[in-house]
Amino acid sequence: MVTFVSLGLPGERVAADVVERKPRFLRARTTEVLEPSAERVTPPCPVFGTCGGCHWQHAAYDAQLRFKTDVLRDQLRRTGRFERPPVEPPIPSPLQWHYRNHVQLIPVAGSRLVGFRRAQSHDPVTVEHCYISDYRINEVIAAAPWIALSDRDWSRVEEIDVRVAPGQEPLITYSGAGLSGAAQPTPSRMLRYSLQGCTLEVPAGAFFQVNLGAAELLVGTALEWLAPSADDHVVDAYGGVGAFAIPLAQRACRVTLIESEGSAVQAVPRNASNNGVANVKTIASTVEHGLKTLRTGVDLLLLDPPRRGCGPDVVREVLRLRPRRIAYVSCEPSTLARDLRALCDGGYTLSRTRMVDMFPQTYHLESVTLLSLA
Repeated sequence: MVTFVSLGLPGERVAADVVERKPRFLRARTTEVLEPSAERVTPPCPVFGTCGGCHWQHAAYDAQLRFKTDVLRDQLRRTGRFERPPVEPPIPSPLQWHYRNHVQLIPVAGSRLVGFRRAQSHDPVTVEHCYISDYRINEVIAAAPWIALSDRDWSRVEEIDVRVAPGQEPLITYSGAGLSGAAQPTPSRMLRYSLQGCTLEVPAGAFFQVNLGAAELLVGTALEWLAPSADDHVVDAYGGVGAFAIPLAQRACRVTLIESEGSAVQAVPRNASNNGVANVKTIASTVEHGLKTLRTGVDLLLLDPPRRGCGPDVVREVLRLRPRRIAYVSCEPSTLARDLRALCDGGYTLSRTRMVDMFPQTYHLESVTLLSLA
């Protein structure tokens, strides 16, 4: 049977225990490395393998980039049915460690300690220093500001959201039923990030890329591949706070950003104004509905969906609008491959695709793909 073995590397000989049995496959966990790979390295984190946050600290970074590129290529072949997908060399993260600007911590029962969830579990593992988190997040963990919470509030905390940005105080948000107002001292604060020469305000709870250096490269690649001209109307679907839309608007005639109602889309007009941009229109709705309101005249399209991808309803609207180029930013290669196949069956050509390493030391991967009308 196919067996997925965690904490091993290709080419190694290991001893492993089966931890899960399914009708068509098994899951196992390495207990001893008998013949190690030349690409095996010593993980720096003492809770690696127990904490569920990282998966590949035991692999050299060049190997991680190759593994992720192979996963992207394999999904495009198997799920997308592209015989020779045009996969380009990966874009490494500028930082391999201490890159995350945003984490969710959980309390450790019976203490004022915090941690992350164990692998394959909802239980916490205590963490004193996270090797992939920004140093300022580790300073928050060491300072433990939640000590100031009352026992009542602390007993109700389910998650602690910590977000940091250069030169600013950390934004700490507690979530849990029945918390008092004292547990949420700054829920409306914004953090500011610089991306592609633009300053973006990000409210608590709004999505923003956790790796700012890699996000700079990702956005730059998407802009280069879309190549907007001064006459183009660009649609930015799943647009968030405007990380793509604001720099696109500096290059195009106009930009329409579609994002579900919430703090992210509410921040877009302010972000546009702060960057001297007056040609961004927002549609606060689902992407499917937002695209339906557009009739004609969409020249370029930027898609940046969540892990579930776009799906058939959004693809149907894209094929109706028929922009001449589409940049598809994805955090899940299987749903990317599915959507690309549907778009290419509808008349598009897969021009190029590239892995951008937004999440070093983990198996998660980001990619950007260019589609052109055939």
